[in-house]
Amino acid sequence: MHSEAPEKSPAVLSIIDWYFPSYKAGGPVRSLVNIAALLQGTVQFYVMCGLQEIDGTLLDVPHNKFVQGPFNEKVLYSSKPSYIKLKKWKKNYPRGVFHINGMYSLWFTIWPLFLLRFFLKSSKVVVSPRGMLNPGALAIKGRKKRLFLNLAKVLGLFSKVVWHATSLQEKECILRVFPRAKQIEIVSNIPVLPMKEVVVKQKEPGELLLFSMTRVVPIKVLEKLAEALLNKVLVGNITLDIYGPIEDEPYAEKLTQQYSQISPITVSFKGPVEPFMFAEIASNYDVFYLPSANENFGHAIFEAFAHSVPVMISDQTPWRNLASKHAGWDIPLHSPLDFEKACKQALAWDTNTLAKWKRGALDFAHVNYNATQWIQQYKQLFTSNV
Repeated sequence: MHSEAPEKSPAVLSIIDWYFPSYKAGGPVRSLVNIAALLQGTVQFYVMCGLQEIDGTLLDVPHNKFVQGPFNEKVLYSSKPSYIKLKKWKKNYPRGVFHINGMYSLWFTIWPLFLLRFFLKSSKVVVSPRGMLNPGALAIKGRKKRLFLNLAKVLGLFSKVVWHATSLQEKECILRVFPRAKQIEIVSNIPVLPMKEVVVKQKEPGELLLFSMTRVVPIKVLEKLAEALLNKVLVGNITLDIYGPIEDEPYAEKLTQQYSQISPITVSFKGPVEPFMFAEIASNYDVFYLPSANENFGHAIFEAFAHSVPVMISDQTPWRNLASKHAGWDIPLHSPLDFEKACKQALAWDTNTLAKWKRGALDFAHVNYNATQWIQQYKQLFTSNV
């Protein structure tokens, strides 16, 4: 049962490029959907978002009016947040909080921040960078991003906002770019609820099934295993299946060429899948693979833990010291030897050893899920301070 929030409960208007039923943009969409699900019944939650998927596919949704979302949130799909609709929402909720998701979108970051800064004079604006200020993200199209950030500083677009960091690491990234940031609140992203029991899977030594669920773009550094295993001798067969939209065709072609030089590995691109399919897909594999150069949270990584799948990831995520917990490996990107060692270790597992690591992954998920009081923290984040 979905419950309605009382009229006197806090009101939030989240602004984001993509929202449910969009899913191809990955983490930012999952983060906001999870917040809406968490806060149903305690916060009056509204969303203004775009009409398209990240690949340009038009969503089959009503336009330019608020409609019911899956968790009693009200969602308005539009080409951009209009001044009139923002002003009307502020009039209806004078103590309401505006919540900006992302950093570089013209219509869903810059435009609303400009209106809120100079015309609407909102009481409280929360900005969730969604990892876009982390060094790995800033390195992609870095010149354009630096130009925008410098312009934003001159205009003071971020001068009075409350920053929402999802980790201490992200707080440090915010302060590197905005050293004068006055208020930064650390509230973790909300992951999927972990399963109760390990999903049993048979495993033969010499056979290894890897999968990844990600956008196929250079920042995900999916070539790391190919680089680590080039000219190495491996006995066995490795399958790597990559689920997710190919957003950079030349990069996908480069991956295919690189992995074709590693004889034990077969790579397949499976295309985008809806998030609800994760559990079914994960049950067929031994290890989740995502050596990303930057993951602010990594919903797919945590979802692997939550479905009892150990992971092979970089050390550029919040999930660290995994090997000691038999939950996987967090490997420095500059250490191909450690990628090679992890691959050979997993390749040698039998069913009993895999079960031990699957239990470690699921235990890791439960410990991290139970460590945070998300409802109280997010309600405080979204409560007006006037």
